[in-house]
Amino acid sequence: MGSNLVKLVIDDLANRNSKAFQIAVEEEKLGTWKLYKRRIVYLRKRKSSANSCVF
Repeated sequence: MGSNLVKLVIDDLANRNSKAFQIAVEEEKLGTWKLYKRRIVYLRKRKSSANSCVF
């Protein structure tokens, strides 16, 4: 449930925002960090979108 919610929030943010954005995650929350890391790769591969997540 938590990972699906994070995915929905990131997708919604990417679809609504035309500017680049950044998401910060505490390293100690390793599961969350891994999820964001997977999403970062996905967002960087989408050339049609100006949005990006960077650590």
